[in-house]
Amino acid sequence: MRHGSISSMLTKRIVILSLLLAGCAAPPTRTPTKGTPPSPTSPTAAVPAHPWRLMAVYVPQTDDNAAKWPAWFAKSPNLRMVIAMSPRFSHFAKDPALKARLLQLRKEGRLEFGLQLPNPPILPLIIEDPPLGYPEDVVQLVARAKSGFYKTWGFLPQGLILPYGAISPRLVVALEQLGFNWIVAAVGMPSIDGAFQSGSMRVWDATPAGAQTRTVLRIWDERLTKGRPLDNWILETHARSGTFLLPSDAEVVTFPLADRSLWKPHTWDGSDWSAWIGSPNKDTAWNALKKTRAALEKFKNSGQASVQKLDIGFEEIYNAENANYFSVLDSTAVSPALVEDRQHEFQATLLSVYRVINQPPPEDLFSSSTAQAPSNHVSSTTVSAETLAGGGERITIGDAEGDSLLPGGSDLRTLEVTATTDTLRWVVTVTSAPPTDIDIYVDLNGQPNVGTPTFLPGRPYAPAPSDAWEYALSISGTQATLFRTAGIGTYGSVQTFPIIAEGARFTVVMPRDVIRGSPRRWAYQVLVMSGTLSDFIDPLDISQKDLWADLTSKNRDAIPFVRARK
Repeated sequence: MRHGSISSMLTKRIVILSLLLAGCAAPPTRTPTKGTPPSPTSPTAAVPAHPWRLMAVYVPQTDDNAAKWPAWFAKSPNLRMVIAMSPRFSHFAKDPALKARLLQLRKEGRLEFGLQLPNPPILPLIIEDPPLGYPEDVVQLVARAKSGFYKTWGFLPQGLILPYGAISPRLVVALEQLGFNWIVAAVGMPSIDGAFQSGSMRVWDATPAGAQTRTVLRIWDERLTKGRPLDNWILETHARSGTFLLPSDAEVVTFPLADRSLWKPHTWDGSDWSAWIGSPNKDTAWNALKKTRAALEKFKNSGQASVQKLDIGFEEIYNAENANYFSVLDSTAVSPALVEDRQHEFQATLLSVYRVINQPPPEDLFSSSTAQAPSNHVSSTTVSAETLAGGGERITIGDAEGDSLLPGGSDLRTLEVTATTDTLRWVVTVTSAPPTDIDIYVDLNGQPNVGTPTFLPGRPYAPAPSDAWEYALSISGTQATLFRTAGIGTYGSVQTFPIIAEGARFTVVMPRDVIRGSPRRWAYQVLVMSGTLSDFIDPLDISQKDLWADLTSKNRDAIPFVRARK
């Protein structure tokens, strides 16, 4: 394809992108700001008399529990709240009645949708140089999310909930130009009784308010918050004779943003951005990302690029900008196996960009002495992933033989997961000793505390917080029961499937759409029961002997999962 043709197609895409970003409805007509305009150093000036008000913002990680959301409003007639919707939420397309109910709540002024960006990027770190310095990536990430949102709901989102609340002055300016009426972020400014105003955009600050503030914003981010705080918020609002607030309410007083040079990095929980930058491995990862992004940019302008290759290359770059990759590096809060896996996946994502543009990666791409963590694989467990014809994939995890925890107990040999366009096949092979039960646990996202942090009833020990599971398949008798997380710490049965038993080999086949996603990206644990725990998949970073010694001596109480490699 000629360079002129590429430029023409890219120009058309830019026009469409511009329409998307400008496509948010114009900000609603608002009443003039009440009170005397405050000075930048006194944002609490001219506070009006009004009831105590609470703006509740819910940031779910999946929409599996979406069917229960309307019940919250039915139970609490005065409830109004914001839900951050990700374009990855697919439940609504399959449930028109649920979608219609949420749209009705929106029409009634009780529910407001905000946009949630998938694969949460820390936008300030992408827009600032260092560490990355590519504002156009922020534009693309937002535009892609808006497009997915529109396909589901038929309208563009009016507001954006920033991942973890991370915001910067430069990002505020960029978001003003992307057509949002409001954003929710962790600005970290002195408490005010309303919202900040930046151009035509309201900026709601979700950092803790002062004791005298009568307009309070609370965030329920499932990545950070255990339990369901909404019930307590409803009780608190009732006890204070207060009301619920939405970010677009016209009567809200707004204040100009104070001196932005005073801003400091904040997140919802009050921490800074050190979870994603500032340590040797994190900084090395940012440097590798920047080198790869620059190589793709050079390829784009070389006159040799095709639209197809650019699409694939940028898709990989946007995937690599996921905050979850950076957060585990140099972290002591997650297992070494998860650190190794996330680092491996991040590096594989960047290397795929060089394959697309047909260039060798720089020899120093991961050159830091700490960039390539030494393998912690000290157990006998093996993990392999393969791509099948037709786009399918197979994951095979082999466990050491002869290491049953019980004399004569059933001994796990392999777990095999095969995904095709139509089916998802689970195969567990054990020794000849028949088990009483086999549980397969699957962590889809690897995000700490998102999922169920316990095994099924009657099973000892628990998953690590970083391995909280979303699905569990329990093989018992003649059928297998699939369980799915319904909320943080809760789960319910979804469906049963027949078991194909062939000696010591047990197979369960389910439709592909029962569990979506790539098995390469999941983490697994298998508990084989012979009345009590008989065997499990040995983690990669510790031998079963050492792990079992730690468990029985109560030096640890969690059995780590094993994550497949990309």
